[in-house]
Amino acid sequence: MEENKDKKNHPPHDKLKHDLELYKMALDSQMHFNELLIKMRTTVISIILAVFGAATISLKDLNLYAQLLGRKVHISIVILTIGIIFLACQWLIDFFYYYKLLLGSVKFTEKIDNDEAYKKLGFFGLTTSIIKSVSRTSAGVILCVYYFIPLLLGALTIYIIHFKLVSK
Repeated sequence: MEENKDKKNHPPHDKLKHDLELYKMALDSQMHFNELLIKMRTTVISIILAVFGAATISLKDLNLYAQLLGRKVHISIVILTIGIIFLACQWLIDFFYYYKLLLGSVKFTEKIDNDEAYKKLGFFGLTTSIIKSVSRTSAGVILCVYYFIPLLLGALTIYIIHFKLVSK
């Protein structure tokens, strides 16, 4: 009788097998989105560094001007503005699309993690454990800071070039 009671608290073997496959696919999905995001972010930062470098090189000649929104500005400001626009577009794609895809796969895996029958057996739980270490909120804040710092540096550089170096 005690044995029957114990079996009622455990999921059937087929359900466990099915959920294990779902869990593996969900973890693979999380790893895929993480890898995609890391590759995209490293590419973006490489491009931004190249843009900032190009702007710096253009400062060798303080007589290089272009028209930007009807104003005569140093070419470095045009280059930096293009870089900042690119960075802002990448943040939009990252935060509102790819990051959301990752969160979706995390949510799905978390449902399996939190199944009471599996908790009693000690199965699963990896995603829930990671979320306890790095909350969704802190991950979102770190993501925004990751993009905000180069954006701020670019804007500050534009200000310095325009008002302190070139306009003298």
